Amino acid sequence: KIIRLQGELINRKDEQLKSLQAAVETTVQDTVQSQIQSFSEIVKKNRGGGPSCSIENLKTVMKSVVLEEDRSKNLIVYGLGEEDGEQLPALVSELLGELDEKPHFEATRIGSGSASRPVKITLRTSTARHQILLKTSRLRRVQKFKDVYICPDRSREERDARTLLVADLKKRKVETP
Repeated sequence: KIIRLQGELINRKDEQLKSLQAAVETTVQDTVQSQIQSFSEIVKKNRGGGPSCSIENLKTVMKSVVLEEDRSKNLIVYGLGEEDGEQLPALVSELLGELDEKPHFEATRIGSGSASRPVKITLRTSTARHQILLKTSRLRRVQKFKDVYICPDRSREERDARTLLVADLKKRKVETP
């Protein structure tokens, strides 16, 4: 019986390892692809004459790379109630605990004014972020967190593009029976 349980445990660990490996591969591929696109866009812009890459263009690309790398470790949580004197780390730990995740993180409220400001969670790795995003649908089954949404940290341009895509999808859904 113990040997069977050990076998099951090893199989589960293998599945977790494969999932983690897939997440890392996906993250690396996405990052490499986006950076290649950024560099190719600059090269295309500069083919009209002059040097192929100016220092200003390189600085701009490097700045965007650094910002994207920073965002790749962040999550934004919407709908997490805000109270005076709240213990935000404890609340976020409880939320992540419902997803069976216990990563090291930093959490801060962002924005101003509203009764329920979003929470920015900064994790140590983009892989941890990916693992959490895979499990977010579990929150719908937890009464306390059923109205909480976890999303990747996106730039203004990414949010605008996503808004347009969602509107287009909704429009297509209505038009197609």
